[in-house]
Amino acid sequence: MQDGLAFTGHGRDKLSEIGLELADLPPSNRPLCRSCLDWSQRRQHLAGRAGKAILDRVLALSWARRLPESRIISFDPEGERRFNGWLG
Repeated sequence: MQDGLAFTGHGRDKLSEIGLELADLPPSNRPLCRSCLDWSQRRQHLAGRAGKAILDRVLALSWARRLPESRIISFDPEGERRFNGWLG
């Protein structure tokens, strides 16, 4: 936990829905979760091992893709629908 952030039981259940278990994340010096200000949009997002794991899973599920030679993540309409459904 950093920045006062922690996963609730509901949050852990939501991660399980997409095949992620916090206990299975590889060990690292990176914190499990922390907030990070996106410099381009000036909005907070989830960083740390959990944030990376969620992004990796979203990409693996083909809900989104990383634009070539960019940090931009692009959702197609179906992927956005599925991602929003998972969040809801």
